[in-house]
Order: sequence, then structure tokens, then C-alpha cells
Amino acid sequence: MAPDLVAKIHADLAAALKDSVVLTALEKMGATPVGNSPKDFDAFMRAEAAKWEPVLKEANIKVQ
Repeated sequence: MAPDLVAKIHADLAAALKDSVVLTALEKMGATPVGNSPKDFDAFMRAEAAKWEPVLKEANIKVQ
């Protein structure tokens, strides 16, 4: 993804996470907003993929 687009999405999400209406809606859905950096999010997603890949393979779950 283009760096300028990443920066725009991050800025928009950071602004949204300051809105009490948005926070209340997320809490009602059971979500816990973090609001970390794009770099931190990338690291988290890579770690999650590595963690769950063996489970998906073992269960023979494939992308459709």
C-alpha cells in the first residue's frame, strides 16, 4: 500500500478513535480500540498470521 495512503488512513482512524460516538459503538461490538502505529499494526498482523497458520493447516481450512 502506498505510504501516503497508509498515513491518511492512520490519521483518519486516529481522529475517529477520539470521537465518543465511535468509541461507544466499538465498545458495544466488543471491540477494544488500540490506535497504534501502522508499523505496530503490521507487526501484530504478521505475528497473528504466523500464530494461526499452523492451526488453519491442521484443520485444512483454505481461502475461498
